[in-house]
Amino acid sequence: MVNFYKARWNSSRDPWCVTNTDAMRQIIQDARNLGQDVQDRFALAARIEALPAVPRPGGGGGQHAADLVTPLIACLDSGNLFPIINGREAVRKLLRSMKVTGVGLASQVEHIVGLVGQFGISDAHMIDVCADEIADAFKNQVIQLPPVSTVLKPGALPKAVSLQYYDEDERLSVTKSETIVYQKRHNKMTNGLILLLASLKPEQGNDPNCRYDVLLRNYDQIGRDLLIEVKPALTDKGSLRIAIGQLFDYRRCLPHSPATDLAVLTIGPPDQSYMELLTGLQITSLWFDDDCEKLAGEGKAWKALAARFGPGATANKATP
Repeated sequence: MVNFYKARWNSSRDPWCVTNTDAMRQIIQDARNLGQDVQDRFALAARIEALPAVPRPGGGGGQHAADLVTPLIACLDSGNLFPIINGREAVRKLLRSMKVTGVGLASQVEHIVGLVGQFGISDAHMIDVCADEIADAFKNQVIQLPPVSTVLKPGALPKAVSLQYYDEDERLSVTKSETIVYQKRHNKMTNGLILLLASLKPEQGNDPNCRYDVLLRNYDQIGRDLLIEVKPALTDKGSLRIAIGQLFDYRRCLPHSPATDLAVLTIGPPDQSYMELLTGLQITSLWFDDDCEKLAGEGKAWKALAARFGPGATANKATP
């Protein structure tokens, strides 16, 4: 499982482990305390990548610390999400097939973790066991990915059209019912996203079997898309449950599903218990204020959005 080059066993212990005892002790402790937030795993991967290489016996160039450390961290992660990224040929083959060989360990971890919950993949250990088969699925285009670390070019999506700007006034004369109020609020939230995220050219699904609310392509500028389900009813737990099912169902219809992150947009933050549920499912929580102008969030996708638009970005200040 460790698959570490045998000639370096001794040098990996002394001087490497001896020299890096304090750093490794902290990494191990943090790995044992990993919760549901996948962001913590990305941060841990960045710390592992920052460790010095394991030296060759007698000196010279070394071996990546990740080859030695990631199998241990994978075993300590109680959520079974941290992947093994070592020198095993099947792992290298998988990284090549996903086109993430040169993007850094944190980004590799992010892309591999993104496979969990799709294509029957239950956890990171299953990815390690089935690395050859998953790599072949990418090679044979059974599973497809967009380019990584590049700006994506427009590609084929299931009848996607530009996200419409809804005219809220056109429904003023309609009898005020719960359904109409819900729809108007849904449209207001969608309009707010258009104003705020206009530079990302948000799209909506127009296929009868894939009518997703919003899709943002290359939202993080490293090749990942973001699928957003809009739910106006803040306190309606049923709506959040429906949103979860819709997101997973819609994503499997997209050609770039392995590189598509998920998010739910509400008015105000979800209840804490549902925030934790969404986090555990790698679904980002996004929420507007009551006026649908100021956007906030929590989760893996929010970090990228906040970096591009500011953590307190307001829709009414953006140019559509």
